[in-house]
Amino acid sequence: MSQKEYLRKCVISMNECMQHTNMKQEGDVDYQYKFLEHVKDVIENTAGFKEISKKTGIQIDSLRRTVTEAKNPRWLTIVSILRALKLQIVIVTREETDGEE
Repeated sequence: MSQKEYLRKCVISMNECMQHTNMKQEGDVDYQYKFLEHVKDVIENTAGFKEISKKTGIQIDSLRRTVTEAKNPRWLTIVSILRALKLQIVIVTREETDGEE
């Protein structure tokens, strides 16, 4: 599988995690952890922790903790990691799938 195909697969999985997170009760962090697991997988299977550490200025140990152990990683940290991976978060209107307006 090419790197581009792998990234596409991971992005789809990340998107699914975010959709499920929107439908869960607040405080249910399982899908948030799943999202970070996907970020970790992308790092490991593309640039690697050393390269992402250089690009973000985040020490390797902190970077690993952010995507494996972090309870509430900082928004700017996540954005920085995604930018280094050449990924972005896109905000769109949510479909009315959970009964809320």
